[in-house]
Amino acid sequence: MSALIQVFAEYPDAGKLKKRMIPVVGEQGAAELNSALTEDMLWRLHGSVDLEIWGTHSAAKPYYRSYIDKYHCGFRLQCDGNPGVRMEHAYASAFLRSRVPVLVNSAFPSIDVDLIDAMTDELDNGADAVMVPATDGSYAALGLAVKNYQLFRGVRWGSGDLVDQTLAVMFKTGIECAIFEPVQSVEREKDIRRIEPVLDAENDAELCGWIDNYF
Repeated sequence: MSALIQVFAEYPDAGKLKKRMIPVVGEQGAAELNSALTEDMLWRLHGSVDLEIWGTHSAAKPYYRSYIDKYHCGFRLQCDGNPGVRMEHAYASAFLRSRVPVLVNSAFPSIDVDLIDAMTDELDNGADAVMVPATDGSYAALGLAVKNYQLFRGVRWGSGDLVDQTLAVMFKTGIECAIFEPVQSVEREKDIRRIEPVLDAENDAELCGWIDNYF
């Protein structure tokens, strides 16, 4: 089975996203940050992998319509429920289509084609799962070659030890997971300051533009 890269991308509604950034740049600025991160990730991945967006609103909404048209990717609507329910739904959708799902959070500028290729190589070479942890204790990307939905049912979402909980479930259920180096998300002003020196003008163009506008 070939890999399917599923980008979880929340719609940039002002006031609902990147709430830690609202005191710094306002509701609209925080929403634009979310959009910049999503757009840059789609730019980095499109044309090199089989890509689809998993959105929180209809594909007819303006931002999603723009992403679909510009990057020629598929679109699926996330179901209701907590993150585990929504992720399980996405993985099940891929398995039903005889695909190997690799779910990616759009908030991580470090995720690029090279990293996705390395993840899919591990799956091709026999790993049951691949994970890219985040520096905050969650994870940025998770790929599965086997169905094991306990990974999404027996953990506490929003906790600082999500990776540890998930790996514990994997150990108990016999899943062998290849783990990559942790990556940094962009949720706070200090995150922006930390990653700004290593941003690339081409691959992170929208985020660089956002920083120019707001900082």
